[in-house]
Amino acid sequence: MKINLSNYTWEEVKDLADLDPVILLPLGAFEQHGKHLPLKVDEFMVNKIAIESVNKSHDKNIKAVVAPVIWTGYSPHHMDFAGTISIKDETLTNLIIDIVESLVKNKLERILILNGHGGNIAILKNVGQKLKYDKNIYIATSSYWDFAMKEINDWRKSELGGINHACEMETALMLHMEENIVKKIKLKITL
Repeated sequence: MKINLSNYTWEEVKDLADLDPVILLPLGAFEQHGKHLPLKVDEFMVNKIAIESVNKSHDKNIKAVVAPVIWTGYSPHHMDFAGTISIKDETLTNLIIDIVESLVKNKLERILILNGHGGNIAILKNVGQKLKYDKNIYIATSSYWDFAMKEINDWRKSELGGINHACEMETALMLHMEENIVKKIKLKITL
């Protein structure tokens, strides 16, 4: 089974639907992450985590596929920083609903939206309600960090609040995933 939905042909998607896989739909953001991390952090990390999760699920014979990442999110609070691309909450809500409806129309109905940006959380709750009550479509939503909070709290060195935006956690993950793009000279490290 292929990892990425984008690598399937339309005929293969018809066959894929018969297998009833879980579809991971990564949702990110495109915004500043301090002086040491690039704008792509949220969309890059959530997509990489989704791909790795599906890869591991295949090792356990769990059928799953990653849909194309929604690379931008709701980030009006970062618009004063150059490079941030934010979309309105209504636009993001409608975009996600349209994508989910497209997947469901193609008989890909077991959908987990995997979030990578705190600003999207309230919107995802709204999306889940709208799909449930307006369309009779049920989805699951979660942020990637929800699956690892115990582990994160075990290894973190920062005080409460230190694992938020452009923080110890995001920096550590980026150092692990793509170390060469982290501007280490800009880091303020205190151990």
